[in-house]
Amino acid sequence: MLATTGPLLLLLAAGSAGGLLEGHVGAGGGYQGNVTLATAGSPVSGSGLATAWAALGLGWDPGDSTSLHGGLRYDGAFYPGATDLTRNAGSVDLLWIQDVGSGIAVIVAASGAWAWYADPARSGPGLSLRATLRAKPWTWLTLRGGYAYTQRWAEVTAYSTSSNAVLASAEARLASGIYLGLGYSWLTGPQTFYAEAPATGTVTPAPSGPPDGSGAGPGGGGSGGGMATGSGVFTDLVPYLANATESTLAPSFEAVVWEGLYLFATYAYTWGSSTEGSYTVQYALGGAGYRF
Repeated sequence: MLATTGPLLLLLAAGSAGGLLEGHVGAGGGYQGNVTLATAGSPVSGSGLATAWAALGLGWDPGDSTSLHGGLRYDGAFYPGATDLTRNAGSVDLLWIQDVGSGIAVIVAASGAWAWYADPARSGPGLSLRATLRAKPWTWLTLRGGYAYTQRWAEVTAYSTSSNAVLASAEARLASGIYLGLGYSWLTGPQTFYAEAPATGTVTPAPSGPPDGSGAGPGGGGSGGGMATGSGVFTDLVPYLANATESTLAPSFEAVVWEGLYLFATYAYTWGSSTEGSYTVQYALGGAGYRF
């Protein structure tokens, strides 16, 4: 009970102390490749993607060098070519920004969420924690580096993933309201992979790895075999967990076109490896948002 009411009480306290109401809405469309994290040499499936989000909260400055933000957020994603991944998620977000020197700040963020997937086996709560050091050596350039931990729980254990990530990014203001960014992340932790279901149909949950009699796969270390219960591109695939390491490079572009209204485009290329082999994922998204 405290986990859900605590952030709301913080928002009320900030509002009574003169907090500033903040909001953000947006929508976009794009494409995600290799939604099944198929390894090199295996058939790859991708899907178009439509997204929408909305957030409302309060910002509060209890001191000259301290800022606090808290709010509620909705995120939705629709995958017409991989409908099991279609989801709606609600979260409570908290943010603390502490200036520690000229152009330097420490940022700590925490988020608790619940996601409802079209495939109920994937639905469940999630937690995210992040610490970032932000530096502005010049007024037109912002540099960030930090660490993030995420944990997601699901109805089926094979969809419960976690990760530790090291993050770095640079953002340059090319002109008034026009920004170009480049981000990099290195991530490690158990992720969901898929094995082909045996032709006999029924699969007995395995203690580890893909349920094909090979245990933990070529490299070992997998866990959570089960039945193939997905639909679409996931129909004949059995999910299981395996440790993975990923690197992602993501350029981005944003242009403010009127007050808080902006257009954006982002592309991400991920190359990863796991106990089952190497894989790549491409992700592209463009759209518009409004901040107030």
